[in-house]
Amino acid sequence: MIRKENKRSPGAHGAAGVRIQERLRSRAAGAAAALMSLVAVLCAGCAEDPTEQPRGPQGGTGDYALLQLTVPGAAAGTRAAMTPAQEGGIAIDNTHIVLCQKWDAGWYLNRVIALAECTVTESADPDANGYKTYNIEVPFETGTKGSKYCLGVIAGFDGGKAALEAAVNPFYGNELDAADPLRDIRTSLVATAAGKWPADRMFPMWGESDEFTQVPNGSIGTLSLMRATARVDVGVKFIKNGDKYDLNDMQAEGLYNEGKGTYFALASVRVYGTMKGGTYGSAENVYGSITSEPSAATVPNTDVGKFGLEDLKYEVGKDNDFTDSTPADGVTWSPEETSARRMLTRACYVFETKNKGAEFDDAACVIVGGKYGNENAGVTYYRIDFATPNIQNGVQNKPQPGDRFDLLRNKVYVVNITSVSGPGKNTPEEALKSDETKMTAEVQEWNQNNTVGDITTDGVYTLSVDKSELQYYTDGTPEEIVVKTDYDGVLGSGWTLEAKAEKADEQQEFEDALLYYDSKGNAYPYTSDAFPKTGPSGTPATLRIGMRELTDAGGKTAFRSGKLLFKAGRMQTRVVIQQTSQDLLRILFDPEEILFGAGYQDANENKKLTQTVKIAVTTKKPYELTITGKKADGSSYTQTIYNTNDPAQVSKNNPDDRFDVFFTRKDATVGGDSTRFLLLPKYFDGDRSFTFEVTASLPDFKDVAPVKERLMVYQFKNQLRWLVDADQGQYRLTENPWHVIVAHDKEVVKPKIRFDPSAQIPSWWFSKGDDMMGDIGWIKNLSSFIGVDLKDTFATNGVLVAMEKNPGISRRSLSLQVETQTGQLMASDSKLVITQLGQPLKLEPSVVSTTNPANVQIREIQPADPLQGTKGVYELDHGTGADGAEYTLAMRANTDWNWYWHADHGDMSGEHEKLVILPYSWDEKVTTPTADHAIRNGYWDPVVTFQVPYVPKVEWGQRDPAKPHKDVPLGGRRTVVRELRNVSPKLTPEDVEDYARELRITRDLPAYTHILKWPYEDSKDPNAPDDETKRTPFNLDNLVADGTYEQKKFEALSNAPISLTLWQGDAMDKEFMQVGRVDWASDDGYKLWNKQHFAQMPGMKILTTESAKEPATFYKLEAEYTYYDGTKNITDTVAQYAYTGYKAVMPLRNMTPEQRFISYEAHTGNNALVFNFKNSYFREMTVLARVVLCYPNYAEVKEGDKFYEPPKYFPDDPTGLQGKKLADCVGKTLMSTDPTNNDNFTLEVPLETNKHKQLIYRVDVLYYDNNHPDKWTYDAEKSPCVWQDGQGSTGSSKKWIVNNELIPLKDTRLDYSYTGSKFIRTVTHEDEHKQTWEYYWDAINTQPYEATDAFADSKKTYGWPEYNEYSATVLCSGREVTIRDFRHGTWSTSNDENSRIVWNAHLAKCTALEEFPSKARLNYTPLYVHYAVDTSTAGNYDRYCPFCLLRIDNKYHKPGPTHTWRHYVHAWYSTKQWLDTSATPISLDGYRETCGDSTLDKSINDNFYEQSK
Repeated sequence: MIRKENKRSPGAHGAAGVRIQERLRSRAAGAAAALMSLVAVLCAGCAEDPTEQPRGPQGGTGDYALLQLTVPGAAAGTRAAMTPAQEGGIAIDNTHIVLCQKWDAGWYLNRVIALAECTVTESADPDANGYKTYNIEVPFETGTKGSKYCLGVIAGFDGGKAALEAAVNPFYGNELDAADPLRDIRTSLVATAAGKWPADRMFPMWGESDEFTQVPNGSIGTLSLMRATARVDVGVKFIKNGDKYDLNDMQAEGLYNEGKGTYFALASVRVYGTMKGGTYGSAENVYGSITSEPSAATVPNTDVGKFGLEDLKYEVGKDNDFTDSTPADGVTWSPEETSARRMLTRACYVFETKNKGAEFDDAACVIVGGKYGNENAGVTYYRIDFATPNIQNGVQNKPQPGDRFDLLRNKVYVVNITSVSGPGKNTPEEALKSDETKMTAEVQEWNQNNTVGDITTDGVYTLSVDKSELQYYTDGTPEEIVVKTDYDGVLGSGWTLEAKAEKADEQQEFEDALLYYDSKGNAYPYTSDAFPKTGPSGTPATLRIGMRELTDAGGKTAFRSGKLLFKAGRMQTRVVIQQTSQDLLRILFDPEEILFGAGYQDANENKKLTQTVKIAVTTKKPYELTITGKKADGSSYTQTIYNTNDPAQVSKNNPDDRFDVFFTRKDATVGGDSTRFLLLPKYFDGDRSFTFEVTASLPDFKDVAPVKERLMVYQFKNQLRWLVDADQGQYRLTENPWHVIVAHDKEVVKPKIRFDPSAQIPSWWFSKGDDMMGDIGWIKNLSSFIGVDLKDTFATNGVLVAMEKNPGISRRSLSLQVETQTGQLMASDSKLVITQLGQPLKLEPSVVSTTNPANVQIREIQPADPLQGTKGVYELDHGTGADGAEYTLAMRANTDWNWYWHADHGDMSGEHEKLVILPYSWDEKVTTPTADHAIRNGYWDPVVTFQVPYVPKVEWGQRDPAKPHKDVPLGGRRTVVRELRNVSPKLTPEDVEDYARELRITRDLPAYTHILKWPYEDSKDPNAPDDETKRTPFNLDNLVADGTYEQKKFEALSNAPISLTLWQGDAMDKEFMQVGRVDWASDDGYKLWNKQHFAQMPGMKILTTESAKEPATFYKLEAEYTYYDGTKNITDTVAQYAYTGYKAVMPLRNMTPEQRFISYEAHTGNNALVFNFKNSYFREMTVLARVVLCYPNYAEVKEGDKFYEPPKYFPDDPTGLQGKKLADCVGKTLMSTDPTNNDNFTLEVPLETNKHKQLIYRVDVLYYDNNHPDKWTYDAEKSPCVWQDGQGSTGSSKKWIVNNELIPLKDTRLDYSYTGSKFIRTVTHEDEHKQTWEYYWDAINTQPYEATDAFADSKKTYGWPEYNEYSATVLCSGREVTIRDFRHGTWSTSNDENSRIVWNAHLAKCTALEEFPSKARLNYTPLYVHYAVDTSTAGNYDRYCPFCLLRIDNKYHKPGPTHTWRHYVHAWYSTKQWLDTSATPISLDGYRETCGDSTLDKSINDNFYEQSK
């Protein structure tokens, strides 16, 4: 089956493998050489239009016209396949002119003129593309000035002039058709062929002029020759460049896949059923200044017959019919793969053949012979029909007569075999008669006359478009065309555009479907004023043209066609538009191939070489792009680089370690450009290439087959890049090609140019760009850089370009081509365009008068800035309210101007628009500006009067806000946009877009919102109403229990959007997470919304009666709404909180917040300890109080210890005498159903007297959790901690609790002080339960024996040791200091002079002082000596240095033994140093005073407080 597609002209791209620059150059030459233009021009311009003068040489003195022909040189072929030059070549000897003259009686044949009879001047040498130019003087008869003529040119006519004269002789003297004089002549001339077209035979061609008047040096117009034949190429999986084939360099992928998949190789091709002859010209009038395409085949009136099955037969190995594809550089294909890539191209040519409507046996078709499975298989045969797909309801059927199409002249039919499912028939005859097909193929039509159609000249000026045909599919994705002209004659300046449908009765539909896309992506139909229909001279204009979506008609493929006619003066050219409802994906690359140099080893330097590749997919549907490649080890990988449904997706891993940047989106933001990707290979000191298979698919449309295209990336060791760097202060820069844009008053610009690699700067220079048009005299120093070696300019970082200020309003551009001797530059690098913008365009709307009491004016909120690429924005803000007003506007501009509604607002008939502009009130005024607006400052007053309408409103007191009001419009902002554009024939679409402005006419309609009902309501803390964490959430379990939960819903009246958001959390004071959202907006005024049940909110879990027994989940139902406060609309949020399950928090207690301890006395009855759980969240919650005996250091007395007691459980085992196990306790179940019953929330804990002296009781709370393995759980965050103190042991004056275990001191604050002669008065520590401990540290305690009796009593009662000696080693100023704790030392002072002398003598040599930096503390006055005294040395009172710990003296100044093993002390400085800096824990004895609270205060018995933290 063949799928027919109309495609635009081929570009310069083919299979990878030949050196890039050579390939690009040869392709460009081939594309140009494939087509031939024939242009007729005058020797001199008309007297009425002196600007339109011919540029060619002039000669002769008689009446003649100069016929200028540009003809490709005929190259002799070395095989049967034609060269591009042969396809477009003519021979002067067999080219003739058929001249017709118009008389009063009508049109008559005048004569035949052979070019050989004319004066012909031939160019000496062909140009770079092989073209030669001929200037031919066509003579006219004397006295024919003023006569009207038309002429036809025929090429390739065998037999010479005599034969042609004989052929047209019957037309002499007979009147010709008035509307188409040459029709009968061109269709009577017939060319025939005996079989395959010979490589050395030129093609029959015909072209003709429009009617012209013969005056001396009069203009004939443009003439285009059209071939009478079509070309048929056949291959297996031809390689496309984007959406097209390179018809001058066809390459095939084949069905091979390295031997892993289906194998198929072409062996022969037969073309059956085409005509043996054809007319030189078409019966349709497709000639003249605008050459179009015939819609049907023209066949000779004589019976020339059709070719049979063996007449047009092309076989492998015979006549060099078939061509091999070309492998990439360094790539070698196996013989099998070479065969699989074999193709028939530029070898098969056929005459026009009528095929539409043909029955199966009479239809033209292709019989393909090939080897299926492997190279050694036998040849089998397949039939492929020339027909469009017969697709009905998604199923492809065999072609019907109506599906077939004619084979038309000047077309290429590319039969691209895309799949083969099995062997074919055994003979060609069987295949011809079989309607079974195991092949799928598509046909691409190419208009071979595109060069003539693209570039038109009248001999003085030119008009061109870069494409002759645009092909669209169902989505109508926009494509760009570039149009340019240098015309500036008496008929105007610049170009004009007109759209024409293929059929007159489809004109309106075609215009509505034809769309222009501005720079912001807004689409405007041809009927809109926003669609550019004019353009200036001298500057190329880029138009983004698309089509509206085209769907199937009645289950069959639909088509839409027309053309764009461009005119400039008397020149015309056209772009054919074709659209089909088929949904065919295409992938387009820009650039088509990517070249890198070796790069840099430094990653930061290498990063500067990152390149951008555009990968566009021709669809408006969500699509996915994947890249498949091979690693260095040959293993394959596939990476998704873009997915419309997940636009923020960024590849997590780089699958190819040879790249630093691997197809990363340049703009990965949501809504960012989805087509541009960054790529950068790592440094590589050599040449290598990468082949990537890019696949595009539609995830949501599985019936649309994915499309695959090949992208080649090359890295060459010696590849040069010519780069331009951005300079924000100097110019705006864009890439591909490099484009520097400067302001109109810029006189000097110096683009920052560099080469990469910088070490290989070659000699290079600029030449004029081939697309440069118009005057470039505004460049002052052109000669300083055109054709001049600029190698040394790299050192100055740029080339200076001097220019005059632009006095006009349109931009002007200088196009420069970068040239080097080596030719190594990338095509995208080697072009620089410098554009100087025109004078700033002014277009300023203003309010002349208004009835708005606020007297609002138009304000500019964003200026138009072409250098920054920002659009100008004006705003007329009517304000907020229901009242309307009338406005009259004026306009100030320095050009003509136009305005129109933005595409979103269409014809302003929508309800949205009617609320901003009163229907039919927009009254535009036709006025003339009060100044010369086209030059300086025009002022139009007025330009329009319109009304903003009054709207109904909701007024509390006049209308019931609790009832709907349909006539109240939806609240919120309403905006319509009026696009403003400067208009002048001198402006390009880019100029117009650069200064595009919009006028936003906006108003805010009052928003009324009245919340009627919440599903539930929480309770606010009256002391902190705005603190959401202190609100009491509603218990949803109560609604579940009473059966009303499912009915609860949110109800509100509003004319504005309302959003309900459900948030979920674990606690009121923790962060909530959004789990669901519902958005609602009225569709009928001020409307009731009462459909949203809370139970049906997204994210809300299903609740049952068992939910109350689960850990709590908290919900916040938040409503976001808008209301009108009388002057403006305000958006606000309000929320209600709820929960399900239970959540225990620290209960309240009948104790002050800071209190932790109560006395050892009994606390029962009115003085009992009570916990209140009103601040917890539950419907029902089971709790248990526990009382546990603990040591003074708060550690539990474990079972098996001497003093162990079983815990007491309230209410299960309040005495602990039952020895009840925790697992057997049932606790107390609290119920929140009756908040007035205090017993539902409290747990009372009566405590008996603590009879222990040193042991204490801990009271805490346990919570029941059925999901917990132990059922009962303890959580320090949720359970209070109350201590019932011990009775204590009596000391010197108080009762003390003695800590008989070592208390570690680390990360705690020790309080100490210095007073006079005392070093440390107290050393204390406050523990985590707010209890203050003193430490039994005799050497530094002011009352070392205060707790002695308490310690002794503890030893007696519990058997704890008394006065244990504890030591610890700490690091003090880098020296280890041993701290001893003992009772035998005292601090003493003395003013004995002898003692002072001994003391000072020791201080002078004390080595320990070096460790303590603050020596000033030693200087006391009066001169007291502070030292440690040991009273246990038989009255000698040995004195020790508190720093080095050595004995220095005794009371009687007698020598004595030193006690270094026991009687050490730690003096003030070492103690202070340790206390300040030590991070090492130390353990010391301690004691604290017993709790003095004998009872709980009755005054707070019924007042509960949270335990402070």
